[in-house]
Amino acid sequence: MSQKILLLGITDSILANAQQQLTRPDLEVFLGKSVEDVRSRLSQTPIDHVFIGGRLAEETHLEVAWEVIQASETTTVHLQDRSGPEGFLPFVQAVLRGLVP
Repeated sequence: MSQKILLLGITDSILANAQQQLTRPDLEVFLGKSVEDVRSRLSQTPIDHVFIGGRLAEETHLEVAWEVIQASETTTVHLQDRSGPEGFLPFVQAVLRGLVP
């Protein structure tokens, strides 16, 4: 069974690059840029992990985390620090590596 992850960021190119780099058979990757995207995706399919890029506004971090908590008892939220867009993909990859048994 594949894991479903949702990547949230502010730049289409960074999100698309991360999606491309994370392509593998056991992972389904969805993209979003807003709280509305999170609501929509969670209403359509169960998501295992939500990754929030560090350059999104702090208010957005809180809103997204709240939406996930309200929508799911099993989805995990991962918040990137302010290290910048070049750190987003390595952040996601490191978390995913840590999840492998």
